Amino acid sequence: MEDVSQRSNQDLKAVAKNAMAKAKVKSFKNISAQDAGYLKKELNTELMEIQQANEKSSNEEFEKSFAGL
Repeated sequence: MEDVSQRSNQDLKAVAKNAMAKAKVKSFKNISAQDAGYLKKELNTELMEIQQANEKSSNEEFEKSFAGL
């Protein structure tokens, strides 16, 4: 969750709340192994999406810098 928070510039609590909602996990209290797996999968998906967005942005900036050549 900290990685997602840092890479997306979002508050850690907001990241936790969003990931839990998407993974349909109601609480960290007494979380089951299955729910923890769902939460981990959701967070990994978010990290991949952030990485892809950053790569796309970097590629667009690179292309813009050479557009006039």
